[in-house]
Amino acid sequence: MACDTAKLTDAIDNFAPVIGLEPINTTGVVQLSDAATGDLITARTTVSFESLSGGSVIDMYSDPLLSVRVNNGFVNFGVSNDLEPSEDNPVRVRMRFEANGYQTLTRRFLLTETGTSDFTARMVRTSNPPSGVIIGTGSGGNSSESGEVEGDVVIRPSGPTGSGVNPTSPETEVKIAQGSILTDASGAVLTGALTVSTQFYDPTVGQALNALPDELRDAAESRNGLVLTAAEMSITDASGRRAARIGTGTAGRPLPGNAVLNNEEAPGDEYLIEFVLPNEVVEEYLQVLQLAILNAEEDESFEFIDLTELIGTIVTVAPAETEGYTLISIQMNSELPFQYMLLAGLDGLTCSGVINVNRNGNSGSLSFEASQNGAFYSGSILQGRNSITVQGILPGSYKVSVNAAQSTATIESHDFCQNGDVTVDLPAPPPNTIDATVDLVLQCTNPSERLRVTSIPGATVQYRAEGAPSGTIWRTATGLEFDYNPASQALRGGTFVMNSVLKDTSYDVKILYDTETEEGVVTVTGERFTHTEIIDSDICG
Repeated sequence: MACDTAKLTDAIDNFAPVIGLEPINTTGVVQLSDAATGDLITARTTVSFESLSGGSVIDMYSDPLLSVRVNNGFVNFGVSNDLEPSEDNPVRVRMRFEANGYQTLTRRFLLTETGTSDFTARMVRTSNPPSGVIIGTGSGGNSSESGEVEGDVVIRPSGPTGSGVNPTSPETEVKIAQGSILTDASGAVLTGALTVSTQFYDPTVGQALNALPDELRDAAESRNGLVLTAAEMSITDASGRRAARIGTGTAGRPLPGNAVLNNEEAPGDEYLIEFVLPNEVVEEYLQVLQLAILNAEEDESFEFIDLTELIGTIVTVAPAETEGYTLISIQMNSELPFQYMLLAGLDGLTCSGVINVNRNGNSGSLSFEASQNGAFYSGSILQGRNSITVQGILPGSYKVSVNAAQSTATIESHDFCQNGDVTVDLPAPPPNTIDATVDLVLQCTNPSERLRVTSIPGATVQYRAEGAPSGTIWRTATGLEFDYNPASQALRGGTFVMNSVLKDTSYDVKILYDTETEEGVVTVTGERFTHTEIIDSDICG
């Protein structure tokens, strides 16, 4: 939860200054946005933290930060000063985001240098998923009191072949035969009405790959795998029991249709996974196919099956009903995992790629994306930096784009592993673009009170043009410093820089610290101007 403010409150009550808030060398700010619209998520969001590099994730008081609740679309955090990140030795922080109406999201963020790094976490709204993500909930039939499925259960999260965003979109399907018995992890049978929930991620769409849960993303990265298709699915009964295994009932019978195993019909205690892929994809990757499945009882443990070696046994490859597609059928045993990913296993075939940027007058942090079918990389190039190294890039031709505040540049095709580094030339910004230094004056709501802290470690300032279109990203100000006056024992304000802003233009500004947000509007009148912000917080006293 948020920080322990007891020592701060005691000091305020005694009219004593709060001193010694330790500077935090490495901080991050995560912008929570809707994956489809890009808008900030203002629903109450619970965020939990885990350092994967030792040390601790900390709040502005340098207290360990395990979880926090926010409703302003931003999360600030720091890492303990014993961690010194670099590109060769990044600090990894895992965060989990939960909000009503959105799919729970887990993300790993890499901090590669000291200072403030900015990130974006795009959450999928169940009622409005982004392009390439298909979410469905529907009836899965019924189970008898003994737990036997009363009809064939067909789970198809991706819709008909080619119905996705691209005409070559793959599909995934699971078939469970009538008479099978579904049990949860404890062995209890599922009875009554069954509900099937599904999510499908189209690997030909960058937004969908960016929305992949970290569990699936980690599975792909662990095998240097190019994602060919990915899906999540679950079956629950009216009591909320979730299927973990499938077994044979008294009425067990073979699966219909394409359920073929060595030319013999498959038994009823097994189930069938089918993938339908474009012919050209199968031709290119048939010799390196792997299936990643999430263990039903260990939510973070994936198992991998080398499908290439099993063709002709439990794996069959045949023309699909739709011309130009191939059907890959896999006969599975009694365990029923709920996350599937079909991979082209490319163990060892990766490289490091450098994206160089000619800024051409564009200052501030830049965002970048590099994508091809089945692989997606994104991140930020911080102010003062003109390049970034991306580790573990898979072979293939990537579309590379770099975005500045006032301009964007794209390289339509580049293969890092064959052609090395890439250079992106940004267009020059408009002539009235400047870097504006803001002299910040901080005042408490009660004019007799003062800010009783020496600094506000981990704070950030966000800004974007007033009235910006929906989905416009907020930018992080640079060079934020605070001015503590020992004589008055109060924090008077500070300075920050708004990079690449337009002169004589108004900007919405958010000052973020701990879980607090102070909002205002500033007009950029020149390269230096003053802005006063009224603070309503416990740090006043």
